[in-house]
Amino acid sequence: MKPFKVYGNNLTIDELAAQCFIFFFAGFETSSTTMTFALFKLSTHQDIQDKVIEQIKAVLAKHDNKMTFAFSAK
Repeated sequence: MKPFKVYGNNLTIDELAAQCFIFFFAGFETSSTTMTFALFKLSTHQDIQDKVIEQIKAVLAKHDNKMTFAFSAK
């Protein structure tokens, strides 16, 4: 296969595909593990769950009870 020239290094299509796969998998695994842990903790701690619900309700109230991009950034 013809290598790509990237910043002075030569990468083949297979190497480039492998790098893309690693970046995708590493990002996916980290995010899913974090979400799993957070949801587990919320399910086992009712007091924290109540605080999160109150925070969501407060932010929603400020945005006319509509979920928007601005809402997700808060």
